[in-house]
Amino acid sequence: MVKKTNRTGWIFLVLPFVLCILCWNIAQQMFPLYSGPLEYDMDPAYQYLFNAVFILNGDIPYHIDHPGTPLQLLCALVIFITWTILSFVGQTSTHIALSVASDPELYLQTIAAILICINAWGVYFLGIKIYKSTKNIGLSLFCQLAIFYIPILLFRIVYPSPESLIIFITACLLGLCAPLIFKANTEDVIRSEQGSPIWVGLLCGIGVAVKLNFVPVLGLLLLFNKKKQFLTSLFFVCVGFAVGILPIIKKANDLFGWLINVATHSGVHGSGQKGTFTFTNFDWHVSEMYKTFTLFYFVLATLIVICMFGLAGASFIKLKQIFLSSHQNTNNGLVKHSNITTLIRVPLVFGLICTFQTLVVLKHPGLYYMVPVLPIGFIGAAWLAHEIFSVNFLKAYNKYLGIFLFLIGFIWCGSIGYQAYITMSAARYKQNEALTKVELVLKQYPDAIVITTYRSNLPLFSTMYGLAPPLAPSLGTSLNPLFNNFYMWDGGIKKLLKYGEPLIPVEIINDFLKQGKTVLLSTPMLYPDLKVFLLEPLVSEGTQQLYKIKGIKN
Repeated sequence: MVKKTNRTGWIFLVLPFVLCILCWNIAQQMFPLYSGPLEYDMDPAYQYLFNAVFILNGDIPYHIDHPGTPLQLLCALVIFITWTILSFVGQTSTHIALSVASDPELYLQTIAAILICINAWGVYFLGIKIYKSTKNIGLSLFCQLAIFYIPILLFRIVYPSPESLIIFITACLLGLCAPLIFKANTEDVIRSEQGSPIWVGLLCGIGVAVKLNFVPVLGLLLLFNKKKQFLTSLFFVCVGFAVGILPIIKKANDLFGWLINVATHSGVHGSGQKGTFTFTNFDWHVSEMYKTFTLFYFVLATLIVICMFGLAGASFIKLKQIFLSSHQNTNNGLVKHSNITTLIRVPLVFGLICTFQTLVVLKHPGLYYMVPVLPIGFIGAAWLAHEIFSVNFLKAYNKYLGIFLFLIGFIWCGSIGYQAYITMSAARYKQNEALTKVELVLKQYPDAIVITTYRSNLPLFSTMYGLAPPLAPSLGTSLNPLFNNFYMWDGGIKKLLKYGEPLIPVEIINDFLKQGKTVLLSTPMLYPDLKVFLLEPLVSEGTQQLYKIKGIKN
């Protein structure tokens, strides 16, 4: 059996190779991230980049909201190796912090390449493990498409953020759980029972440490048949999470306090009044989620229907057992009841996970928050196909049906991949056009004071945003010259931020104007807090705008 798997193993390298090529081409349109399209720009990629630098500098990461520490550690490792190679070949002669701040996009592209490769390996692992459980090449290849079938998954693999690592972890978890999902032969189940609870628990714990919206995926632990397996896995969830947040353990109180606020307040990110949900634009969010993930919710609805019929059937058999228990032996009934509960275990677990994730996202709107469960929904479809192929009159044709299913899925995912590339290319064109207009005007004011707002696409803004002055750890004064005449506006506290300096009152702009200096404002839009400025438009069309600040309103 092992030799046969080795002979067919190369087949499961094809789609990972395709994933690498497709995602790298998408990356060419997504980068540079300082002028990336919305949701694929500097936030949170630059935060992860510089929090990794903080770790290398011996500091506690500043950004712990996700908490995201495992990804920051991975970024730190990639940064260190990249900087070492660049130093060896003579491409950089500065220390790590200055090297990263001087060319952040180079390091981000390297991190993106590593994340693409990691996810490609996850796709390979998923295919191999499912093949060992099903012995169906077509169905196993179909399952590998779980990472291809929605554009948001392809985008998030490329973009250096928690979702990229989450997709990899989910693929590995589904591979480890394959014997339990597809009811593999006895040898595979025994092998999985020996090691899987530990690995599943560790990966789940690390997944939660990567991003807290991974919590619904812990429902995969319910696939284990024995209480000991479940408890073992649950214990290692705690171990994995503890190890994952180790670099920020001193900030644990802040992390858990923020998490409690998120769970108990009605707004996003712990804002608003105490309560579970805010129903502002609720209908719109439901509509957007259904429109974006139509196939996912079709599968979820099917799984729920199967569970309802299965539970109804199990309840009927149980009542029949009770009624007949005093008259005859009910062993046959017990077997039938057991078969039904075994059948509905997978759709029940998958249905609970996907439903819970949907409720979480409805509380905190953001389509990318669905990423952890999107591959699970696809494997749910594969499970449905596997059960249909197992019907007696189809068993002889299940391998051919698996190949047919894969070909249909491959054509579908091919069109999705092409659509994803075209969408990102169009977004890149708009961003380049907007940045070019702004840069042409900026060249006319070479000595101007430049103030930026959130999501300005000027390169220095992204770097300063990642450094988060003055609240984050300092990386030394060697970075100060990068930000001469460059400031960031914080509309919440109505202060100016600059690397290496404390909070600066907005009145300093009047001093600049009295000195005869030109003060410019770069912003993607006129945020309400910008009403404090008297503005003269220089570039007011497109996704980026540029204004000359004429004064400050009293």
